Amino acid sequence: MNTINLQIPNWLHESLNKVAAEQNCSVSLFITLAVTEKITLLTSKEYFEKKGNARLLKLASPINREKFDKLLDKVADVEPEERDKL
Repeated sequence: MNTINLQIPNWLHESLNKVAAEQNCSVSLFITLAVTEKITLLTSKEYFEKKGNARLLKLASPINREKFDKLLDKVADVEPEERDKL
């Protein structure tokens, strides 16, 4: 394991402490998980681009609200079954 000295703004440090506590983990673990998530995202994108699967990246891109609404328009407007009600 390596140790790093990280300088971040006070407001971000406060938010980091709060969120880590809410997640019931240490700040160190939270940062490790966040960095891991970001690296995985970036390297996965590069992997798919290299393999010629850019179509998969497009499918995983942020939702287009207009297309989403058109898709929902195709769903039948019926009451949910009893077991599906909140």
